[in-house]
Amino acid sequence: MKKYYLYYVLIYGGLGAFIPYIVPYLDGALNLSASQIGIITSVPSIIGILVVPLWGIITDVTKQDKKILGICVAINCVIMGMYSSVKMFPILLLVATLAEAFRYAISPLADNIATDYCKHNNVNYGIIRSGGSVGFALISFLTGQLIKVTANSRIIFLVYIALFIVSLLVLPFLNSKKYDEEEKMETSTLKKDLKELLKDKSYLWLLLIVISTISISEVTNAYQGLYLIELGASQGDIGTLVIFTALPEIFFMAKINKLVLKYGYKNVFKIGILTFLLRWITCLFASSPTMFIITAPLTALAFSIMLVAYIGYIKEKFSSEIQATALTITSMAIGISSSIIKLPVGLGIDVFGLKILYIMSIAITFIGFIVCMLKKEKSDEIKL
Repeated sequence: MKKYYLYYVLIYGGLGAFIPYIVPYLDGALNLSASQIGIITSVPSIIGILVVPLWGIITDVTKQDKKILGICVAINCVIMGMYSSVKMFPILLLVATLAEAFRYAISPLADNIATDYCKHNNVNYGIIRSGGSVGFALISFLTGQLIKVTANSRIIFLVYIALFIVSLLVLPFLNSKKYDEEEKMETSTLKKDLKELLKDKSYLWLLLIVISTISISEVTNAYQGLYLIELGASQGDIGTLVIFTALPEIFFMAKINKLVLKYGYKNVFKIGILTFLLRWITCLFASSPTMFIITAPLTALAFSIMLVAYIGYIKEKFSSEIQATALTITSMAIGISSSIIKLPVGLGIDVFGLKILYIMSIAITFIGFIVCMLKKEKSDEIKL
């Protein structure tokens, strides 16, 4: 199990070195406008998300999951090296799109290998996945300190590439997925499942509240580094913010199921939405980097509630035949919607300033709360 845990530390550590710092890098080192940053962080992500199913098909057809994963990591490293040296916006957009097309395949492919290992060896996947949270938070913090010491924001690319290269050395020691008879499931087409889901009002209800919370959280995460810097912090302090945001998730995620059992899904969703609202309000009125950072665990709590609860809701509410499709569609909806929202947010920041980020977040999340309240639960559905 240790080798899988290490692999997640390395992969998510690389992401931790890059994701929290890319927007400040684009703003500070390349002097891009917020609108341009919105395009760079949204369009490539949409393309990357849409390409993910293709990687799944290639893997299923070739049954070479480790090779495909290794190829994606290796090519992504090469492209990221190009990313670090490009300055012209059109070329930057092209390179970023290519990078995301390969990067977005890495986590699902790694999850496919890890969950199969857990299934056949009776191992708790959550323990392995927690390595990702630890790696993301720890490396993000250390990268921030490196930026402080070197005064070179391009260090994010070096750390990212170095950790991904080390992950390639660990990959051969992981077990490939077992493609045996017990893995074969009943055939179920995406078109059929999607049609069934879109007819289900409870799924549409879930989708709306997830988009108004988790998707908005993804948007604020993209720009929170800039907001923190505007409050007077340095790029190095972004790593401290990530520590306060990511590490508490490890504790919170283990507790959410107990909340669901005690209060039911609708009430837990309301708690999650209200927690997000509280976080956005504290961000909007934060007067110092310290206040912004010490209230960051609210994001961890709200995100943990919404993530664990929506996955559990799908598992409880829908038949096993369409659960995988429901989870896939929800995940894609979160990714695509957050990427699309980044575009008007970037434009809004250019026109009105960074505070518009949290004003819009409060408005959209409040709409999610209203949608959540509108659903009438049957007495036997309140507590599942």
